[in-house]
Amino acid sequence: MRLHILYSTILIFFCLIFPLFSERIYFKNGDVLTVRIIRLNRDYALVTSPLGDYRIPREHIKKIENTEKYTMQVKLKTGKTLVLQFLDADMSRIRFILREQIMSYSWEEIEDSVFLEL
Repeated sequence: MRLHILYSTILIFFCLIFPLFSERIYFKNGDVLTVRIIRLNRDYALVTSPLGDYRIPREHIKKIENTEKYTMQVKLKTGKTLVLQFLDADMSRIRFILREQIMSYSWEEIEDSVFLEL
């Protein structure tokens, strides 16, 4: 009986937690981490996971895949601020969606970007 309650609790925990972590970060060393990204900028990705919040230096990131199209406030180095949906990223560029159109910026062009739906 106790084992059944434990398994049920674990199942409920994972059903509640995993939808919150929709980004998969692929590292240059081959590791993969499923997290929720809080912030992206030209230096790092700030992420949250069940184990806490972490800054991942950009130079360690090979690519980022996203399963949800969360809205971000993106501030460019030019001073322009946009509200876009995050699509994905690789070692050189971050891609967003604005009204069905894909927009791509280099990491260096992004001053800061913050997810609005946390």
